[in-house]
Amino acid sequence: MNQYLFLFTISPVQSFIAQARKTRDLYNGSRLLTDLVKYALKEIEPAEPIFPSKGLDSYPNRFIAIIEKENDTELKNFGDELKQKVQAKFEELALFSAKDSGVKVDALPDNFYYQIRRHLSIQWVSIHYEEGKYKEQFKEIESLLGAVKNVREFEQLEETGRKCSLCGERNVIFCQSNKKEKFQLKPNWTLLNEYEKKTINSFNNSLIGVNQPFESSEGLCAVCFTKRFYQKTEFPSTAEIAIKGTIQKLVQKELFDNYKKSLGDYFDYQLLYEENLTKKYFERQNIPINFLDKARELYSPLKKQLSKENLNISPYYAIIMFDGDSMGKWLSGANLQSDANLMQFHKVLTKSLGNFAEETHNIVTPQKGKIVYAGGEDFLAFVNLNYLFDVLKELRLKFDLLVNQGIASFKTEYKNLSFSAGIIIAHYKMPLSEVLNWARKLEKEAKNIDDDKNAFAIAILKHSGEINQTIQKWGEKATEKLDVLAELTKDLADDVYSKSFIDKLSTEFMGINIRTEILKVELQRLLTRSSKIEKKQTETNEDYNTRKRQQIAKTVEEIISLYEKLDTDNLFSALFISEFISRHLNGGRNEN
Repeated sequence: MNQYLFLFTISPVQSFIAQARKTRDLYNGSRLLTDLVKYALKEIEPAEPIFPSKGLDSYPNRFIAIIEKENDTELKNFGDELKQKVQAKFEELALFSAKDSGVKVDALPDNFYYQIRRHLSIQWVSIHYEEGKYKEQFKEIESLLGAVKNVREFEQLEETGRKCSLCGERNVIFCQSNKKEKFQLKPNWTLLNEYEKKTINSFNNSLIGVNQPFESSEGLCAVCFTKRFYQKTEFPSTAEIAIKGTIQKLVQKELFDNYKKSLGDYFDYQLLYEENLTKKYFERQNIPINFLDKARELYSPLKKQLSKENLNISPYYAIIMFDGDSMGKWLSGANLQSDANLMQFHKVLTKSLGNFAEETHNIVTPQKGKIVYAGGEDFLAFVNLNYLFDVLKELRLKFDLLVNQGIASFKTEYKNLSFSAGIIIAHYKMPLSEVLNWARKLEKEAKNIDDDKNAFAIAILKHSGEINQTIQKWGEKATEKLDVLAELTKDLADDVYSKSFIDKLSTEFMGINIRTEILKVELQRLLTRSSKIEKKQTETNEDYNTRKRQQIAKTVEEIISLYEKLDTDNLFSALFISEFISRHLNGGRNEN
């Protein structure tokens, strides 16, 4: 019996997951890929993967394992069979999604199968495994996979018709039953030849109307329909993520419960924003118009109660996306001790990452947000602004505790595995695909801060179109810079300082890279003037003044720590971001 090092991968990943209009598209896309990898791992049993660890809630799109087969021919048959099985499983899941949505499977057009069968790109490579040579062979098999991907065949997807609302690549097949006519092509038939008439008739006849809750303007291809309706598990909308903090603070919750109950199955958290209680919105969301007056009637006392309890509904939420830094180097053994066993390291690393992935679900609880995927070294989650800094801090500290301590016996003394994060704060109405692109862009910019990476980038996409962005290193104490932003945000929210010092400081020095000493002196002056630190009843005037000076001096030092490379624009963006978040904690004090 021969042993083979076997590497298997499924793509596309980023585009498949990121092409989303709703949060459930995003979540289901991730679940679908995870389930396909999970299925593939079951098919290689009794062999166990070296990387990643089995039992994860979310899997990466690839795995590596040692497979035993009699000869090369048997191994090739095994690899080709596994590829076919995974493709067939994808088709099976697509058919199940269609059937579960009330579609008659035998009525599905040929185009449905055409789209499903051409979506996935499944690759595998294998080499003979020699005991004790895992390190060299791991590099070789990674190189082989890269070569295979570079020469893979390109197959043009040739379709004529209206394109999918989600991906914009494939033809629409599914739409709402009462909107079917809207998606049909209606050309001037007298100008068309027979081939063109046949093509357009084929498209019109392939449209399938379904009674499913998606917007009346949406038409979906087979792949995106599968993603949308892959499973019944509901994923919270961006509006729900944004509102969580306010609803949890509401004392008179029965007013919210009555409002929600009155709308029944039509309730959506966007209906907690008064701007959406319109005929136009109800029609677009396929909500019967007769619910509108009732919704307005019950919303009025809820709005008054929110005002009475000094709670506004924030329309902003956050997305956290991070990825392990220099994973290629770590997996190749570049950061390990010279005598480290690479295969053993891979097994320990994948177990440590698996432990961290499990722990993330204890950090991002339903109260705080929702995880899309947590594969260990890659992560994506929606988070309510009230918990953003706490969640980020816990994630960073747990990563160090569970991962770096887990691999401590393998790595060199001065090397730690880190991750760089992109954090985007966006309005709930902003297109989700655009927000995800921003999160991915920020993650890349964080990684490009310097050779060591280990950074985070935060940006706010305001509804007005204004954008503030800052990039900061995590700091020597793991969350050092994040703690500064969190503390400043809390001080601004608690009115310890007015925001005037930020406005005046930025007016004076925006775009001017000045010496740290000068900035420090002016910051001290402005913070002293904007300070609202209150005197305690038990304090003498002297004690109060001493405490006030010490607190301001501490704040000055913390803010100055954000002033990297004399970049005032980056510093002021960090201050603007803190000030913005401070207005949206627990619902926020005012809207912008």
